[in-house]
Amino acid sequence: MEFACRLVFQCLLLVCVVSFSTGCGPDSSGSAADSSLQAVPVSAPQNPGLAVRSDYYTAKVEAELKAAGLKAADFRKGQRLYELYCMNCHAKPNRSRGPDPSKRLAPTTFAVADHYRRAIPDAKERVAAIAKFTAKPTKEDALMPEAIEEFGLMAPMPLSEEQLQDIFTFLGTAEFEKPGW
Repeated sequence: MEFACRLVFQCLLLVCVVSFSTGCGPDSSGSAADSSLQAVPVSAPQNPGLAVRSDYYTAKVEAELKAAGLKAADFRKGQRLYELYCMNCHAKPNRSRGPDPSKRLAPTTFAVADHYRRAIPDAKERVAAIAKFTAKPTKEDALMPEAIEEFGLMAPMPLSEEQLQDIFTFLGTAEFEKPGW
């Protein structure tokens, strides 16, 4: 019995250490607004053995980041920034999260990421293409001309270069769940 209790305690301690070392502790959530946002994750369960604990971060994403010379920490920062600054317009609409589909201001996150992933297989090139379009959106650089017709051209984001690059890293490599609609 004592051995079983000690084993359970060691497992709980290991989970706490891993959580805090990967930036998932109570002091790592960023601003209050940042921590209150709900993400729309992929169906795959989180893998605590990966560098980032996120439903959007899988072993495939980790390998793609590594191959492209991109950092997992930038992915994590990019996810937080994306949820704070971008998801209000690009959120996947459903009953509990995101705007009513008829009131969306931009294409869904899945649609944007899917268009870029299909058009540009290389992660580093994909992130660069997202950066180019977002820095100065034009109809000529758009991969989704039908979205521009429906929503208009996106305005440039008033964020720092570092913040934008983190967002592009997240958007260009994350795995998003395909909507059922």
